[in-house]
Amino acid sequence: MADIPRLIEHAFPLKQTSLDSVHEKSVRHGHISTLHIWPARRPLAACRAALIATLLPDPSAKPKPEGMSDDEWHKEIVRHRQELCEKIGGKVVKKIVKKKMPNGQIVEREKEATEGGILHWGRETENKDALDWFRQEIRKAYGGRPPKVLDPFAGGGAIPLEAMRLGCEATAVDINPVAWFILKCTLEYPQKLAGKTLPLPDFILADEDFMESFYKTHPHLVGRTKKTNKQIEKENKQPGFWDKPDSGRSPKPILPGMCEPGADGYLTMPDGSLFDSISPMRILNLLIKSFRNPTKKNRCGLCLYGRMELRISLPSMPNSAGITSTTNAIPAGWPSRRLPICGLAP
Repeated sequence: MADIPRLIEHAFPLKQTSLDSVHEKSVRHGHISTLHIWPARRPLAACRAALIATLLPDPSAKPKPEGMSDDEWHKEIVRHRQELCEKIGGKVVKKIVKKKMPNGQIVEREKEATEGGILHWGRETENKDALDWFRQEIRKAYGGRPPKVLDPFAGGGAIPLEAMRLGCEATAVDINPVAWFILKCTLEYPQKLAGKTLPLPDFILADEDFMESFYKTHPHLVGRTKKTNKQIEKENKQPGFWDKPDSGRSPKPILPGMCEPGADGYLTMPDGSLFDSISPMRILNLLIKSFRNPTKKNRCGLCLYGRMELRISLPSMPNSAGITSTTNAIPAGWPSRRLPICGLAP
């Protein structure tokens, strides 16, 4: 960019910048000042206004249109400067606010505030179109390339942060190691880790006070992180399903209304087939059928036993062929056998 006059040399929204900077001192949630104490923090509103006014060229840098007198051109330049300042800081308005005094009396006072602009806390997102317009104008002034901003005494990082917000290539330098770490957490880590979820380290999980405040701030992450020591102790104190004592009851091999032995001594299913060999898929089909319609007609020799186990009652006799069942069938001659529901392995 050629050496041309800048906006800050001729005009600056000083009143709006002062009002929004004072208001910013009372902001806590989401502000970089809450990251770490730093003795010389600059208001973000003042840094944003100073950077925009420094990077933007003054309207007088444009050539005068042909046929326009000097007085008309001067008035046009002043008008453009005023428009730019209002677009940066907005307009100053007076509002009536009520304040309660120590004696309980309510007093009405006139207070100055700003309307519009991009300096007030939160308006950089509300007036995103105006901020995008400034980014484009700054790039246009530098030939379509983002300008480079160097802050050799960055400190808390307000100036390089606002330079990055305006689309510049910012370089922050500070000899203080505390300031260096603040700059890393303010400028670098948010860009690298934005939108990512990483597991918390063990030493953080051991800090119960930190984890309690962490879950209050991020309630949607409850149950998605590794369990803390406090959560593990709480689960151990509460008896779960697997810790309930066994009643000791077991199903009888033959129950009334279930599969009855025929004249030849073999168990028969409700459809008339023999019960001497059965495949895992048949077992699953009968189990689902019993759950859907648990009537005496659909009951079979399948029942839940103990802790989520399937028990199949079989007669103590060989199968009808007189040979051992295949790998897909229940071996004959076993009075009872437990099968896990998930696997249904023979």
